[in-house]
Amino acid sequence: MKERSVTHATFTIERRYPRPPQRVFAAFSDPAQKRRWFAEGEEFQVEQFEMNFRVGGVERSSFRVQGMDCVNDTVYLGIAPDRRIVLAYTMTLGGKRISFLHGPVRQHQRR
Repeated sequence: MKERSVTHATFTIERRYPRPPQRVFAAFSDPAQKRRWFAEGEEFQVEQFEMNFRVGGVERSSFRVQGMDCVNDTVYLGIAPDRRIVLAYTMTLGGKRISFLHGPVRQHQRR
């Protein structure tokens, strides 16, 4: 049997949005806005979208895209209004985990 190995690492992804922090925060925290940009689309068939945006709250979305089931499970770990959202999530596609994250999503002021 071939031995498997796992490499653990840390990396940071930064994005700058040409919008005020309050507007970006609303896009992540308001269920109607988040559903529009995260779970809906031309090729997406939304089966479930539930979001309880509070520390300890969870978000669950499931949808079909290109004939495959996609499921996202998120738990909110910390919230600083208009500044930062700390979360952990897993995403599966066709029953296989394709992505997971544990860490902050921050909004920085434009300079």
